[in-house]
Amino acid sequence: MALEELLTSLREEADAQISRLEAQARRDAEDLVARACEDAERQGRQQVAAARERAAALAAATVAAAQLAAQADRRRARTEELAAVEQGALDALGRLRHTEQWPAVLAALLDQAWAVLPGAHQVHVTAADVESATALLEARGRRARVVDDLPEPGGVVVRDGAGRLVDNTLHTRLEAAWAALRTPVAEGWSAAANSIGAPSTPAGPARSDGGPAGPLAPGSRT
Repeated sequence: MALEELLTSLREEADAQISRLEAQARRDAEDLVARACEDAERQGRQQVAAARERAAALAAATVAAAQLAAQADRRRARTEELAAVEQGALDALGRLRHTEQWPAVLAALLDQAWAVLPGAHQVHVTAADVESATALLEARGRRARVVDDLPEPGGVVVRDGAGRLVDNTLHTRLEAAWAALRTPVAEGWSAAANSIGAPSTPAGPARSDGGPAGPLAPGSRT
């Protein structure tokens, strides 16, 4: 083979090799570009997903905070309403002592307390009820010292020589009743309203020595 032909053959082979290398380089570049695009798209999707997750978490936290705030507001309003109902009941009891029914109520309170603690030596009432309580004791043949140390709205507390006592005051009776009524009142005002006027049987006054309760239930103290 002549030198000229050899050189031509070498140039052609080199050109072919260069063409193959250029083609491979283009394919590699295209692959790199495609992978880069895929990576960018994937990262974009991940970033979008992460942003959505953060937004959802923020929205959930906001809703939860709003719900907690609303619950706190409802609890506060309910507490205020319950306090108003209790105070209204106490005010009504306070007005009771200024009605014509009060002498009979005072007599019933004294009889109930005495039935639980018949050996009482002292009867505690308000200053306004000393005369009535004294007359009631005399009419029933009971010997006890009347003490005028109870606050309004009044009632009766009896005490024996051993320090045992029965608290049959209006305030204590309301506290005992309210402990049972508070939950149903809080759970549904309408249900509580529907029950107004329904017949009920109060429990008896609690004895400070743990003895049996009587027909009605004031509280007890020691």
